[in-house]
Amino acid sequence: MDKPKYILFEHIGTEEKPIPPRYISTKRLDISLSKKEIWFQSMIVTDERSYITLKKFMDESKLFDPKIQPHMEYGTFKVIKEGKLLYLNGVNSRKFFKEAIDYLTLKKCDINLIKGLN
Repeated sequence: MDKPKYILFEHIGTEEKPIPPRYISTKRLDISLSKKEIWFQSMIVTDERSYITLKKFMDESKLFDPKIQPHMEYGTFKVIKEGKLLYLNGVNSRKFFKEAIDYLTLKKCDINLIKGLN
C-alpha cells in the first residue's frame, strides 16, 4: 500500500508558547505518537486540489533554504515536503505563511487548510 504524501511544518525555533507541528495531507496519516505528542500536533486533511496548490506554491517559493540549517530564531521551521527536507528561517517564515494564505485564498482553496496555516 502506498504511504500517503504529506507536508509537515515543525517549529524548531525558540518559543514563548508551544507551536504544534502541522501535518497536511489528503488522507488521515497513521502516525505513531505518544499521548503528549498527540496533544501537541495538528493534522489538516484537505482536498487534492488544495494540497497540490499549496505544494505548487511551495515549489515556487524562494523563501526556503534546503542546503543549510538556519539560525535558531523564534520563527524557524523545519519543513518536510513529501520526504524533502527544507527550512524556513525566522525572517522568512512569517512572510511565507502570509503569502501562502493569500495565495490559497485567491485560488479558493479549502478554508480548513487556510485556517490551519494561520
